[in-house]
Amino acid sequence: FDNIQMAISPTDPDIVDVTIETGAAVNANNIDVAAFDAAATGTITVTGTGSTLTQAGASELVVGSNLGTGSGTIDIESGGTLTTGTGTTTIHATGRVNVGIVGDGTFNANGPVVVDGGRLNAFTSSEDPDRFNLAAGQTVTASGSTGRVSIVGPYNLTRGTTFEFNTGAEFSVGLLDVGTSNGDGTLILDGAGTELVVEVVTAIGNDGGTGNVMVRNQANASFDSLFVADTTAASTVGNLSVETGGTANTHGVSIATQGGDASGTLTIDGASSTLTQTGASTLEIGSASGTGTATINVQKSGVVSPGA
Repeated sequence: FDNIQMAISPTDPDIVDVTIETGAAVNANNIDVAAFDAAATGTITVTGTGSTLTQAGASELVVGSNLGTGSGTIDIESGGTLTTGTGTTTIHATGRVNVGIVGDGTFNANGPVVVDGGRLNAFTSSEDPDRFNLAAGQTVTASGSTGRVSIVGPYNLTRGTTFEFNTGAEFSVGLLDVGTSNGDGTLILDGAGTELVVEVVTAIGNDGGTGNVMVRNQANASFDSLFVADTTAASTVGNLSVETGGTANTHGVSIATQGGDASGTLTIDGASSTLTQTGASTLEIGSASGTGTATINVQKSGVVSPGA
């Protein structure tokens, strides 16, 4: 196909479903799914091993709209694969992209992803944490109080990629690794109502990578266990900055405790900026061996509250 536009009626509540299955392959340029403030509902399902939807060149993908009464959905399931062009993927407020909710699925995003009030949902596993596979150097930007990125399972934020959440958007993930042997990673949480929720472990800087996490301007991060450059791997750097009224809550915190030359830094900067440990949590800083560094900077009325 050249360009695909589906479910674009501004008045008729049409329902348009397209299914790519049993190893079929569809190639297209730009794709719009219920993207014109439409009343219609459009769904693309890519299902079954070897079934693919692939965009060419710098093609763009738009799912849903911000004013329509309909909805746009892409479901990638049971071995299906969606591979975008290098143009922007935009998920508006009435849009959903679901990866692997039924069986395994893979979403290869070769360009920037903008979650403009919509939702990106992905199910991953320890065997396959890259079912949402963001190309090296690309970005995910989520905004608005309904903007959500939800990853059920582990995710590696690496290969020079950046996730940025602002103006009330939310990022939830099972286990988060920011910066690994596969490359550096950056996570930014900015603005009141913006939130990160990690269910299990967060590693910032791991296995030789550099990880940077910034929580600022009244955004909030909720961790379970937090490890900052807590590895023996050479050249690992981890930085967590909570600033300008940002808040972070966690249980245990370990910063560069394993020896080697890893460098971990925690900075709490500015009035109302806080890191709070809950319950009988531990705070471990540095190691008895190695040439690395572990640093906590508390400045300009920032507050660290250790566990009881």
